[in-house]
Amino acid sequence: MSPPVIDVSPLCTTKDPSNPSVQAVAQQLRDAFSSWGLIQITGHQIPSSLQQDIHILRCSKTFFDLPEQKKLAIDVRTGGPAWRGYMPFSGESTHGVVDRKEGVYFGPEHPATHELNGMPLHGVNQFPPDADVPGMRDAVLKYIELITELGKTLTMGLSMALALDPRYMNAHLLEPEPVALFRFFMYPPNEIGASGGSGIGEHSDFGYLTILAQDSPGLQVKSPSGDWVDVPVIQDALIVNVGDMFDMLTGGRFVSPRHRALSPPFGGPHVTRFLSSSTFLGVLP
Repeated sequence: MSPPVIDVSPLCTTKDPSNPSVQAVAQQLRDAFSSWGLIQITGHQIPSSLQQDIHILRCSKTFFDLPEQKKLAIDVRTGGPAWRGYMPFSGESTHGVVDRKEGVYFGPEHPATHELNGMPLHGVNQFPPDADVPGMRDAVLKYIELITELGKTLTMGLSMALALDPRYMNAHLLEPEPVALFRFFMYPPNEIGASGGSGIGEHSDFGYLTILAQDSPGLQVKSPSGDWVDVPVIQDALIVNVGDMFDMLTGGRFVSPRHRALSPPFGGPHVTRFLSSSTFLGVLP
């Protein structure tokens, strides 16, 4: 048993709500998010070269291999409410248990004149020098742009899944621009030799929708029957899950799933995963 896999290419290529293939995708989204709350999608149009090749994955691994002093030069805790920069190992916790991971957080670039600058999750990114991680800035900003567009496209399908006007949720939640947080995570092997330790313990995501790319096993989700199941690695697929905000907005019709990330076993390699978490908090009136 594993979460549903949905080919969203009709939705991403035609974006025509009258197309029967698009309507079929909306039906699949409704069924999957009403039960699992988490799916894997193919046909999403995010280039595999950007996702897996020398760009995003290389940049993340290069960054985490830097000396700690260089990573701390962009410490997220000194970056203000924009919440962008490096999160050291054990810098966060889940329900009182320290997470066994380190991360680096980014978001869309906002000019100094942006009307929301100074508000949470709005502001200036902190990137490492290009000499340390060549091409990271361009690769991250391009990936954020593509993931944000994918989020808007999926939102059209989710509006259809809820029998709303296809434009409804984008117009009311995501325009003129969504609030987005983009993160890389690195999970070191378990120190105690057990394979079941958690890099991130059981939790649900607080936002509207999370779009995740994983390059190695470790993510688990609770099935509709309440069992922990692995989310398998599927080449070029993306994981999409409902967040708490969307669960509440739908009155529980779409489920915000409980999930966790296991640490690699003792003696195994360090594992880098990266994700884009788009959190939609409303827009200025």
